[in-house]
Amino acid sequence: MAVYLGWYLAVAQLNSNVTASGVRRLAVKIVGSMIIPTYLGGPWVVTPVRDVFYELPLFPRLLTWVAFALIVGVSVLLRRQSWRAWILLLAYLGLDIAALLASGRQASSAR
Repeated sequence: MAVYLGWYLAVAQLNSNVTASGVRRLAVKIVGSMIIPTYLGGPWVVTPVRDVFYELPLFPRLLTWVAFALIVGVSVLLRRQSWRAWILLLAYLGLDIAALLASGRQASSAR
């Protein structure tokens, strides 16, 4: 996968408005406000962000992060081999964000 990623970055024409800080903000927004709360049964109350993303208010978002960290920590302490499942989930989230960025780049280049 690393070889493919290197080749893709060398060959692909990256859109000029895609920056590292923009990708980081997108990843934090997706994981922190959408994916982790959804895994824990949310969202409960959301506020729209640009009519696409919905974001939890700060306090419930922090509670979901604490609960998720506890779940990960306890599962790794009780079952040492569970770190593999968490690494797989992290890889899946990375691929999910990469696919979202790629589909956005394709949509912007089609215009």
